[in-house]
Amino acid sequence: MHRETKVAIFVIIAGTMLYMGFNFLKGIDFFSSTKKYYAVYPDVQGLMVSNAVIVNGLNVGRVSDISFTDDTLHGLRVTLDIRKEVSIGDSSIASIASQGLLGSKSILVKIMHPEKPLPEKSYLISEIEQGMMDKLSLKTEPILKNFNSSLERVNGIMSPENTVSLTHILANFDRTTLLLNHMIASNDARIGAILQNVQNLTTSLVETEKMLKPILAKTNTFADSLNKMQLAATIENTNKALAELNKSLLQINKGKGTVGKLLYDDSLYTYLSNSSRDLDKLLIDLKEKPKRYVHFSLFGRKDK
Repeated sequence: MHRETKVAIFVIIAGTMLYMGFNFLKGIDFFSSTKKYYAVYPDVQGLMVSNAVIVNGLNVGRVSDISFTDDTLHGLRVTLDIRKEVSIGDSSIASIASQGLLGSKSILVKIMHPEKPLPEKSYLISEIEQGMMDKLSLKTEPILKNFNSSLERVNGIMSPENTVSLTHILANFDRTTLLLNHMIASNDARIGAILQNVQNLTTSLVETEKMLKPILAKTNTFADSLNKMQLAATIENTNKALAELNKSLLQINKGKGTVGKLLYDDSLYTYLSNSSRDLDKLLIDLKEKPKRYVHFSLFGRKDK
């Protein structure tokens, strides 16, 4: 075999191995058969051929083709090569998502109803998920708007008209500061005397507080003693009243006294009952024979 032939065979073998190795690193397996599925998107968000097709975090295929669906360029059809052992169920969803911080695109397939396998060359439901950078952009957009609003307000404050006003305000503040310093310097002795008087007053208040503390303690002790005495007298009077009440109740229970006789002696009840009965008889007789008790005549005669 000539040297040129050996070199050509070596170059062909090396190129084939390089091509197969490169495609293997991209997820293309030449030794496993695949099934084709389609998904249509209005915008592929930078998706490219050979990007990965992922199911539950596992690389199961790749994007083999991206083409327009018609001449109007309204949609893009993405062809997915997926391993045959992966069962794509009915209503499965193919979402374009960003992977990592760099935002590389891939197809995430969410398998639905695996018990109803989808025929090959069928169309999956297409979705576009927001990537990490997209979500971060959405969260930072209100912050940027507020920052822009703050910058606009600062620019409005720093307008030429407001700058002149601020200059006058600062100049007035400087003059006020100078006047205040001059007033303090001219009244330094008075301010020192006032501070000394305040210090003396504070010292006097401290001494007065020390003197008042024993007096207040004695006052509290006296008040406590007085309260105890009043409470003891009240309890003693209450005990005497209760003793008298118990003595009276004991006399009543024995039937002594007016109340006791009313409760335990039935003679009064018998007398009242007899009186009531006699009164009833009198009233009945008065009703039946009123002439016996009342004599009235127009001419002054008496009936026999």
